[in-house]
Amino acid sequence: MGGALRKELGGCLLAAAGISLLLALMFAAYVGWGVYANRRAERQAAAFCNSAKPGQPIAMVLERARGDGAPTRSAKDGEVYHFWWYGMIFSARECVVTTAAGRVVSAQQVAHED
Repeated sequence: MGGALRKELGGCLLAAAGISLLLALMFAAYVGWGVYANRRAERQAAAFCNSAKPGQPIAMVLERARGDGAPTRSAKDGEVYHFWWYGMIFSARECVVTTAAGRVVSAQQVAHED
């Protein structure tokens, strides 16, 4: 009787170890993806903001916003354009482009992290 109980207990422990390993690997993959997504959002927002030069027509900026590395979301508030790139949950990068008379005045990158 003792041998059968030991064999059953060993099987349960092996299954628990396998499940624990699987959960740990899933968590590591989630954290790794989050780090990648945050860095990608930061790089894309920085590149976009750096390409918006003062005096440039806003039409050129809006054209880039539809190209490669395009923002996930954008909005316009009067003469101010907002472009967002999202990373992991509760993390985003924003490029705020201020214009006057249809031309870029300034572009500033903003980090949103909760």
